[in-house]
Amino acid sequence: MQALPAYAKGKEMLHVIPGMPPVLIDPPRGDAFACRNEYALAIDYEKEPPMFRISDTHYAATWLLDERAPEIKPPSPVCSSFFAEGYQREGCEETAERKKTSVVEECQNDAENRETLVAVNHLTKSFSIGKRNVHKAVDDVSFRIYKGEVFGLVGESGSGKSTVANCVMNLCKPDSGEILYKEIDTCCSKEFRKNKKMLQCERQIIFQDSTSSLNPRMKVKDILSEPFRIQHITPKRGTLSAEAAFQLTYVGLDNSYLEKYPSELSGGQRQRVAIARAVAMEPELLVADEPIASLDVSIQAQIVNLFRHLQKEHGFSFLFIAHDLSMVRFLCDRVGVMHDGKLVEVGNVEDIFRHPKHPYTKALIESIPIPDPRMERQRAGEKEHE
Repeated sequence: MQALPAYAKGKEMLHVIPGMPPVLIDPPRGDAFACRNEYALAIDYEKEPPMFRISDTHYAATWLLDERAPEIKPPSPVCSSFFAEGYQREGCEETAERKKTSVVEECQNDAENRETLVAVNHLTKSFSIGKRNVHKAVDDVSFRIYKGEVFGLVGESGSGKSTVANCVMNLCKPDSGEILYKEIDTCCSKEFRKNKKMLQCERQIIFQDSTSSLNPRMKVKDILSEPFRIQHITPKRGTLSAEAAFQLTYVGLDNSYLEKYPSELSGGQRQRVAIARAVAMEPELLVADEPIASLDVSIQAQIVNLFRHLQKEHGFSFLFIAHDLSMVRFLCDRVGVMHDGKLVEVGNVEDIFRHPKHPYTKALIESIPIPDPRMERQRAGEKEHE
């Protein structure tokens, strides 16, 4: 629960559970999750905890409930009291609003002075369905991505977000419009061929499905060194193996994973490998197409924190595509809202979330779940009253 963006108001990073989930095909001795539990006892590493009865309907597996266990002060409960005493306090809320307003005004004042990295102008893309039917996936979409910013693209499934990302990365050719990267028209075959190596090195993409985006026949070390072999670039660490080890460590995995195949990794670990492969070339533009959609909340927090770290340390520009609006609000600087292939609204993230103008944007924001049952019921009651 603490890993949710709703509990990270005003914070730089999301709360994460340390470590990675265990491989349950060959679980470790004792409690499989002991290494991720800051309250684990010595016996947790020896014996699996039994079930202790909490109430008539609930049981818990933890050695902390054993009568021989030492008394440990429990962590602060993540519940509605958090909202009542912290998140909803008037003073904190007003301070947060003032900070958000100042940030928004600062972004608006500096917008004219910011360098445009990607300019998408009147992009249109259609797909043929059968012989006579044509589906317009993207219809006259225009937006800018400034250097060093995180630009979010949100919308329901089928709204055209991934098609925009594929067009930006030249994975599919648009029907009309232009996509400029550093003033280079990437849709022009002549311009693309002239700058091919630069475009392939400086732009990288992280796909939604890490399983299909990683070659199942290649070991992790070969996957990470592949971009250098393709581009004939000598890595900064001297050798391909040293570079692969460094990149893997950089995304939070140790060198023992270098000799493994993607099928031996969990979803979060595969996604980290995909991120490591993408950032190995130190790109200026990183397109992340729903990179956290298939991950559980705790691993999502780790990946988003990694993105925040990469953006802060290297100044990468991100095109971040996601369904989770609360995560977009936490991570992004600006956001665009897509509906039926059209970009219906675009602006600073706090402007969009606090003062949405388009009815579809309002509906999306109202659908964001609040991790507090009482507040959720209160909001539902207000809607019924309206």
